[in-house]
Amino acid sequence: MADNSNSFFDQAPEGRRSVWYYLSGSVMAVVLFALLNAAVLSLLFIPSVRPAFELISEQKNWVDLTPDQDLAALIACTFILISVIALLVATLIVAKYLHRQPLVTLLTARASFDMRRFLQSGFIILAIEGVFLLVSYALDPDSFEVVFDFARMWPFIFVVVLLTPFQALAEEAFFRGYLTQGVAALTGILGIRLVVPAIFFTIFHAFNADWSAGGLWAVLTYFTMALYLAVLALKTNGLEASTGMHAFHNMFVFLVATSTSSGMPFATVLVTKGEQTDYMMGYLFLFPVLALHYWASQKAGLLRADVGNGAPASA
Repeated sequence: MADNSNSFFDQAPEGRRSVWYYLSGSVMAVVLFALLNAAVLSLLFIPSVRPAFELISEQKNWVDLTPDQDLAALIACTFILISVIALLVATLIVAKYLHRQPLVTLLTARASFDMRRFLQSGFIILAIEGVFLLVSYALDPDSFEVVFDFARMWPFIFVVVLLTPFQALAEEAFFRGYLTQGVAALTGILGIRLVVPAIFFTIFHAFNADWSAGGLWAVLTYFTMALYLAVLALKTNGLEASTGMHAFHNMFVFLVATSTSSGMPFATVLVTKGEQTDYMMGYLFLFPVLALHYWASQKAGLLRADVGNGAPASA
């Protein structure tokens, strides 16, 4: 067998990479994720934090809130992020105890997670989306509502910057890490390796408010983004670049420009008045955004599959 120790997708541990291991492992991860989520979200039923639960269940947006609801919104946003981070805990537990897999191999083919790639990829998408937003605002300012209030916003900035990288890493570790390595253990067909986890990633976001608001265009946006993040993981031999892009994109959406249909009470600078046609245009604009990110990442030297100071020890 060829030595695939330096290929991120092919780092499923020998002897524990059968279809049954990954089917049972996926079920275990989902069940554990659900249990951890239930434990976390049960805290929202405590009377003192129940207003936060109501904001989540009613899918309130920042523009719907008054200053006296800021604390409840902050608690709600914290719980939203932590509930996804639970997926990271579940994934790491399954990888470690079912597959006996060195945890670093779930994240990268390098000896350690490369923070430089993470930050570079993140700042690239932040710059691109910032420019697109400024151009959009200049062309059609009536489509935006400025709601910036730093005095109300700074606690949200702290929580989002602190927790969103882990929220993004949770999704990357499960979908582009665990699931992709599981599919790769079963087939060498690249298209299947990329598409199957992307489908599950899209389904995972089915409960997001913008899924129903954006319809098919929202579904296509999640699926296309998932495919691109998988390509980043493939080209860079790890999850650093995909996690960086994912995290900084989410921070941009949470804090800078969100939609009235987002259904999440994150404090933000701008709110876009989204309709179905806006979701269609957003999907079409996704392609130049991803193309620019790919081009800039290539220019910055991110799209190399080298493993730097060596691949992790094989399982």
